[in-house]
Amino acid sequence: MTSSAEESVKEPQRIPLVLKIDQAGAYRIVDEFKEEDILKLEDGSFRVTSDIPPGEWLYHYLLSFGDLLEVIEPASVRLEMKNRTARMAEKYLR
Repeated sequence: MTSSAEESVKEPQRIPLVLKIDQAGAYRIVDEFKEEDILKLEDGSFRVTSDIPPGEWLYHYLLSFGDLLEVIEPASVRLEMKNRTARMAEKYLR
């Protein structure tokens, strides 16, 4: 059995993410991710692999990249981004 003191020092849960970010977002990538998590692709875009804590803030953060970002993995986050952007787009169809 773990004590509450031991639980408070546990690492928070993190989600392994794989992102593809357009070269126009390069200025943010170097400021917000570790160098070893960034891979420049042949087309000039970047593949970023990072472990990020889950929560509502995560989607707000990812959406802040606008159309410069595509979530590659995990499928659950990719699907949630698809659903959120579809709901956003619906507001502008009226």
